[in-house]
Amino acid sequence: TEWSKRDKSTYDPTDDIEAYALNASGVVNIIVFDPKGWALFRSFKAVREKLDTRRGSNSELETAVKDLGEAVSYKGMYGDVAIVVYSGQYVENGVKKNFLPDNTMVLGNTQARGLRTYG
Repeated sequence: TEWSKRDKSTYDPTDDIEAYALNASGVVNIIVFDPKGWALFRSFKAVREKLDTRRGSNSELETAVKDLGEAVSYKGMYGDVAIVVYSGQYVENGVKKNFLPDNTMVLGNTQARGLRTYG
């Protein structure tokens, strides 16, 4: 679904995320956005209403996202999924480029520990 074409006041992207999560090979408990993807996601009224930005205590999550540096920003919880934004950059031929392409959303699990999978 192209979120940029959806009505920001009426559309709820939750169903899209749940559909993507069903196709994941495990439980999704974190979503990493690039800055533009995050801006688009939070532009929906439904997201702003559901996003819990209070920083409660969840020791498992805090361990997973602590000390990530200046390039990662914790935005809140969307249901039982942590939302973070990654803005890391690198320089190629003198030009700064983002590691994540514009409008990227990566679904993951904080318990995944370097498993190499194929297919």
